Amino acid sequence: RKVMAKAVAESSLGAKLDQRGAELLARYIKHGDIENLLASVSEGGKNAVRGLDQYLKVTEDVSKYGKSAILSTKGKLYKNKVGSQFVTENPLLSEESRVGWLVKLGMFGSSDLRRIAITNLSDGLPREQAIKSIREYLDNLPEKARGRFQLYSAGGDTTQHATALYDDTRLYFSKRNGELNKELLNKVRKYDKDGKVVVDTKSLTIDDLPTADRLDLAPEAISIPRMIPVSDSNNFASDIMEWGWDKMGEANARFSRYPMVIDSIINIQKEMEDSGFWKHYMDKMTAGKTGAELTVAQDMAEKHLLSIAEDWAKQRVIAFVDNPEVRSQLAMSVKNFARFYRATEDFYRRMVRTVRYNPEALTRASLTYEGISHSGFVQ
Repeated sequence: RKVMAKAVAESSLGAKLDQRGAELLARYIKHGDIENLLASVSEGGKNAVRGLDQYLKVTEDVSKYGKSAILSTKGKLYKNKVGSQFVTENPLLSEESRVGWLVKLGMFGSSDLRRIAITNLSDGLPREQAIKSIREYLDNLPEKARGRFQLYSAGGDTTQHATALYDDTRLYFSKRNGELNKELLNKVRKYDKDGKVVVDTKSLTIDDLPTADRLDLAPEAISIPRMIPVSDSNNFASDIMEWGWDKMGEANARFSRYPMVIDSIINIQKEMEDSGFWKHYMDKMTAGKTGAELTVAQDMAEKHLLSIAEDWAKQRVIAFVDNPEVRSQLAMSVKNFARFYRATEDFYRRMVRTVRYNPEALTRASLTYEGISHSGFVQ
């Protein structure tokens, strides 16, 4: 995303024609979800009416987040995107966020470094001593094993690595006020018959995590994998047909609708900034925050604003393009012998929208026609 954003902002033709527009588009590419934005306005515009149907809403999420592995918890199925799709948010924001928190804690159980950090989490143990234990483990690792961490290639050392690892691990077992959530910690850190500390996250369940009404028992924001509901039709032929139509729609939309929605996302950001709305919201969300907390707040506020801009851009475009999913009962009844009747209805809808929202377009269309007619371009 950073590479693509940099290319748009610095080396594209658009950057030379509209520098501010290129910078706004680059910001959206970096922090927004341009793939879903473009897919939402593809031929058919089905996402415009999917919000009314929970099943179709889930299929939209699956197409958005990609091929996934299935995770079952409390009888519900979830998927996380294969790769590194992580978000920074409150782990009690939604049920999917809680599942993401559970998955992340499960990852800790399979990491030697994380297990050492969890073993040393205690209010009675000085932070420096806990970091020392992690650093000693890192110092004993072969150089090749340490080389897989990017920190060392950037000039970092084992002390920095141990400090960052300890602070990050503690965050996942912290309350909102920064204190350790000992109840949660004791569910993964236990003692064997010899009195030795054992870290085991395999038996941890969603019920062991705080519920949404206990925000005080969870950290304000952590990095967790993005979880999505599972939706499988179990109909191979139907899935292939749906996939084929979607790909045809995307191919047609690349030269017809993509430019319109990209123009809308740029203009909406300009309107937000020029009206002062963007600055007011950013100031409100970052008030009183400093350091790392300020950085997280800025990122979350910016992503939320871009999400709003994305929704507005979708509505602006979809409202003025044909949508085969929106048709009258008559159009559905006569589709076998009057193939283009729905297109006629779409034309009427376009004209009504034009007269309602931009009547000046009729005059401009008339002048354009007269111009090309008198020039001989149209006979």
